[in-house]
Amino acid sequence: MNATVRIDAAAKADAPPVPRDGLYECGDCLVPIKDDTVLPFLFYRRSGGVLTRFWEAEPETYAMSEFRKGADGEGCWVDTRNVTIVEGRTAREFLDIQED
Repeated sequence: MNATVRIDAAAKADAPPVPRDGLYECGDCLVPIKDDTVLPFLFYRRSGGVLTRFWEAEPETYAMSEFRKGADGEGCWVDTRNVTIVEGRTAREFLDIQED
């Protein structure tokens, strides 16, 4: 095995696992939000490889932004729309509505 292959294999072994679909407290998807937790002011949803950020712009109105990468590999948040999320909604309730 040559040095480049060993370095590539080591980098893959050290790479964090790909996050599963779900709701997270941070954009790197390291801290999942538990089902019975009321949605925070800012949260992230990973679904089908797409990362969406939700932040409360005003009471019960959350702005949605998707993280997109360009051809150069650089990423940015692109605002998509606003959604209504009733105050006190839990993570499980939010996901159940999204799946309908």
